[in-house]
Amino acid sequence: MLSPRAPLFSVSLAFATGCLLGLEGWITLGAALVIFYLAGMIWFVLARREKASLIAFYAFVACVGLVHTLLLGVSIPPDDLRRLPDEKTLDTTQWRGLIVEEPAEQLSIHASRRALDRTSFVLRMEAWRPVEGRLFGAAIDTPWQPAQGDIRCTVVGPAKELLCGDRLEFATALLPVTPLLCPGGLDYRAYEAQQGIFYLATIPALNWRRIETGGGDVWQNLSFRARDWAYARLQIGLEDDPRMADFLAGMLIGYRQEIPADIEQDFRRTGTLHVFAVSGQNIAEMVVVALILLQLCGLVRWRWAWTIAPLVLLYCLLTGSPASAVRATVMALAILLAWRLGRPLNALGCWSLAFLAMLIWNPSVLLDPGAQLSFAIVLGLILVAPPITRFLIRPFLPDPFLPSSLLTLAQRIEKRFWWISVGLFGTGLAATVVTEPITAIDFHQVTPVSILANLVVVPMAGFITMIGTLSVAVSLASAPLAALLNNANWLLARGLILFVGFLAHKPGASLNVPDLRALSSPTPSFVVAPLQGSACLLVRTPDQTWLFNTGRESPTPSTTWHLLQYYGINRLDGLVLAQMSGPDNSGAEAIVRDFHPQHLVVPLLRTRSPLEKTMPEMVALAGREGESWQRGRSFQLGPGLRVDVLHPAADSPESHADDRAL
Repeated sequence: MLSPRAPLFSVSLAFATGCLLGLEGWITLGAALVIFYLAGMIWFVLARREKASLIAFYAFVACVGLVHTLLLGVSIPPDDLRRLPDEKTLDTTQWRGLIVEEPAEQLSIHASRRALDRTSFVLRMEAWRPVEGRLFGAAIDTPWQPAQGDIRCTVVGPAKELLCGDRLEFATALLPVTPLLCPGGLDYRAYEAQQGIFYLATIPALNWRRIETGGGDVWQNLSFRARDWAYARLQIGLEDDPRMADFLAGMLIGYRQEIPADIEQDFRRTGTLHVFAVSGQNIAEMVVVALILLQLCGLVRWRWAWTIAPLVLLYCLLTGSPASAVRATVMALAILLAWRLGRPLNALGCWSLAFLAMLIWNPSVLLDPGAQLSFAIVLGLILVAPPITRFLIRPFLPDPFLPSSLLTLAQRIEKRFWWISVGLFGTGLAATVVTEPITAIDFHQVTPVSILANLVVVPMAGFITMIGTLSVAVSLASAPLAALLNNANWLLARGLILFVGFLAHKPGASLNVPDLRALSSPTPSFVVAPLQGSACLLVRTPDQTWLFNTGRESPTPSTTWHLLQYYGINRLDGLVLAQMSGPDNSGAEAIVRDFHPQHLVVPLLRTRSPLEKTMPEMVALAGREGESWQRGRSFQLGPGLRVDVLHPAADSPESHADDRAL
């Protein structure tokens, strides 16, 4: 911790400790100011005592982080959305704001169902006024009042190609972000609060209008346009396979919105989802491509740093500036500056500078799992990977008393091979060691197969990123050459997907670990999870786990699947499908595939539900015959826990599907 070559490291850790205390809310601002004053006085008094002064200094830095975080939390202006009166919850209240996020569209396939279209975006509020009557046609004397804050909006129906930078007027009610209802799911309230969003708005089709096009932040608009341009470059030659083009865009520029859910889930189960996060690897590979092009162009070498720095900034904007990209950008700029000034490079110092800058800008980044993983992986590569690699490479090194100049060509090749292989394994092991505790706490999952998977995925992802960067660059001069490079990337990406998919469903590839709060929950227990238009029931006994119904396919990975993951369940003793309807059990296939129930109970009476047709495939996926329960039977689920079947009987006369359920 006390590294003389990286003094910012210990300072950044002390500052982060104070920020974390401020985020937890254990200390009030008044108490924090008193502690800050006392820490400063102690540091001043102990200035002549070296060790005591150092400890006092770190305590003072922690207090600075604490006060900084609390000041940011209490500085809510009077026109903030959270301080506006109750009229903000009325449907007739008018709002005016600017779109600050690229709108995401969910379009219906059939033209007759265009009324079901949805367009989501983040709107930065500018003004509001409480009015009654017609929206835009009548003369309204109520003046506009200032408003501050971001809200997440959803426009119902066709949205007329909304763009980032458009200014809108609309009338609707603001609703607070709903709290977490089901254990294990994503806490949207906390997640949105980290983004500064505390309210949601659903805007009916006729209750809004666009009053200005193309305004807003120039740099942000440039960022989105650059990303759309790069996305179009990556699609050259892949127009017939948009699924693979979206996959490549996710790896190169972090454009994950269109990545198929099954592919993303396979990468998550193998611990390789980090390839879709723009990080130092992407920026390093982009810099390598830029250096190659600069050398081919004959530019003077001492100017390379000034030429590459704007490209790094542009690439960060192009990716939407996530935490991992900002961290990598700050580190890259620090390295380029040190290179230009002729100063020695220190990876730990660059990491500390990026970490401290992010905390000063936004202390809540400490609670972001993506930022935690990003900083932890890089720190592991800096501190943990070198000693692991040095230890593992010892058996493969040549005789240390033999000079390198006397090695044969075969021995040099063998030495290089072992250095690369052990280096990849050592870095993968180091990354796994530092990230598995974070994934276990935040995502309730560990991935033992990630070490093996990353041996292949990381080098292939590097090749894909370099080829993609080169494709975007050469597309300015030659579209056919860009198409050739994109098709080469298609082949690599296809092989990568097949490899990850092969490992993802192997036994033990990923293991669910229970949350610390779930460890203390008593058994037997009954957990009812609210789903979209339905619910599921999880029954836990000391030695068995049964799930009744699974919910829809769309929310299953974020609700039912994560509920089982929260309790550390890797295998179900039984899955009971009480009714063959989409809202109740369209997610059954995903649960059967991932949790392999020993007993699959299906309704006794058949219906005409489309889900009924998938039952043979589901039974085959489970690897055992389905069971049917009928009235009068009883089953023991655990000690002192029995289920009695009340309905239906084999000769039940009901004709409606709802009446034929278990």
